[in-house]
Amino acid sequence: MRTILGFVATVLFGIGMVQAQHQYPTAEVPTSEPAYLAKVKTAAPEPIVSKATIIMMQEGKPRELQAGSNGFTCLIHIPSDLVVTF
Repeated sequence: MRTILGFVATVLFGIGMVQAQHQYPTAEVPTSEPAYLAKVKTAAPEPIVSKATIIMMQEGKPRELQAGSNGFTCLIHIPSDLVVTF
């Protein structure tokens, strides 16, 4: 199964930013499911993301928010070396 990794980079610089350009890109990972889905769906063309599996990490475990049928998996991932703690 093809997996879209480094999804934050895709969200920030990817295709499909037109619809949510006023809200995204941001480095923040939404915690509510509706906001998470909205952000994920800005990172790829609608025909791909509408049929992709969408995963959200909750308490360190993956939770499937949308079952997919096209072999793509979308999630927002921030590599630990990019996380800044104050």
